[in-house]
Amino acid sequence: MTNRDRGVKGGDSTVVGNDSDAIGGDAGDGGIEPGGCGGNAMVEGNNSIAAGGRGGRGGITPGGDGGHAAVKGDNAAYIGGDGGEGGQADGRGGRGANSPLHRAIKLGLIRPEDWGLQDSNAWTYGAGGNGACSPQYTARLKIVSALVGKDLSIRASSAGITDAAAAEEFAARVNGHLEGKNYDWRLRITDGCFEFVDL
Repeated sequence: MTNRDRGVKGGDSTVVGNDSDAIGGDAGDGGIEPGGCGGNAMVEGNNSIAAGGRGGRGGITPGGDGGHAAVKGDNAAYIGGDGGEGGQADGRGGRGANSPLHRAIKLGLIRPEDWGLQDSNAWTYGAGGNGACSPQYTARLKIVSALVGKDLSIRASSAGITDAAAAEEFAARVNGHLEGKNYDWRLRITDGCFEFVDL
């Protein structure tokens, strides 16, 4: 496995104390360039937790590193932010990082209903902004939006896609329309985002 397959490395974890946990962030997946390194996690205290952020996915540029998390004290928690994604080869701008709140929900540290949130939109609170898309990517996204009759963002969730089966059905339906209209590119859904592939 090369650095282009995965991020340079996952985050380290250190715990000094009782009933505490430190979770180093995972390295980001690689693209043309490597994913970002995972953030380190360190706890000095009892009944506490720290979780480093996940490295961002690489693309035509490297992914951003995950944020470090350090807790000094008892009964405390700290979660580092995820790294942002690099711009992608099809012209899609890199996705902004999920928020630490979203990561806390995914780790099971909090429940979204305790905050009055739905898990599907929790990433919007404190999340990083998306990178700019190329004019070609934006034009293709507008074509797909017109085909399905709904304004779409780079995220597949904007089309109501919540699982792999729905993503596969959506892509097959859109690609059937694109083929029927003799477009020389197709849609695929990767890591929760719309991507366009030239034939």
